[in-house]
Amino acid sequence: MLQQTRVETVRRYWDLWLETFPTVASLASASTEAVLSQWQGLGYYRRARNLQAGAIFIVEQLGGAIPTTAEGWKTVPGVGPYTAGAIASIAFGEPVPAVDGNVLRVLSRWLALELPIDGKTGRTAIDSLAADLAAGPRPGAWTQALMELGATLCTPTSPACLLCPVSAGCAAAAMGEPARFPLKAKAKAPREEHRFALALMQPETGAEWWVQRDEQGLLGGLWEFPLLASVEAAEDVSASLTHHGDLLHIFTHIRLSVTLCSATEDPTEPPIPVGYQTGRWVLPEERETLPQSRLMRKLRERLLLPLG
Repeated sequence: MLQQTRVETVRRYWDLWLETFPTVASLASASTEAVLSQWQGLGYYRRARNLQAGAIFIVEQLGGAIPTTAEGWKTVPGVGPYTAGAIASIAFGEPVPAVDGNVLRVLSRWLALELPIDGKTGRTAIDSLAADLAAGPRPGAWTQALMELGATLCTPTSPACLLCPVSAGCAAAAMGEPARFPLKAKAKAPREEHRFALALMQPETGAEWWVQRDEQGLLGGLWEFPLLASVEAAEDVSASLTHHGDLLHIFTHIRLSVTLCSATEDPTEPPIPVGYQTGRWVLPEERETLPQSRLMRKLRERLLLPLG
């Protein structure tokens, strides 16, 4: 949960997640829909699917035995070097590094590394230093201390060098310009995309037509109004459309502009567009039971606004 999400946000989800899935076996046996429902609001839904895939692997392939080493954790689907190192060092005391964004920032400043940390050479230098530093008597405490240093003092824009307990050995602090590090390669601009969201409604029941995305890909497994490539595609479903304006939703690599349209006709068999696996009429009392993205919630909020 803490990968790509702030602690303040995760706090609201952590206890409820453990109440719902108290064991690895309970997570492994849950429906994908139940898992995604509990993850709503945390974003990056692939993490939730990876978490369940890992639980299934532990139950089915490892007989429920939890790995105790970083190498063992790397065999679990969805677990990369950072997660493997964090679990192995903190939970099992193995002297292995766990390099996340905070650690990358701290160590790049410690070295005043004049190489992009998202390039192969720069990352190799950081990983080598992290491995050397992790080989101490209390690897779990070291891992957490290094993460905490990056989260609280060695922050991205305003590092608190005067309060830092290790600033005397920091090359970037000695240069007087710690905020210049870490260096990163120039990021690609997110691509622009446009879609038409079609909200079909049954006035008698208040039901809305929702479709479920394919499991793979962006927002996999979540439910939403169909997102169509053109207004013509929407008009093929219903010739009588009401327009509710545009909204912008930004993903990491996509700036998605969405035009929201609605229709109150009752098509007998609404089509399921490419990229979706199924669809259904969703009654008002069912809407909060289906996993949906922040984009879908924004569309539903826009749908409730008065026209004009």
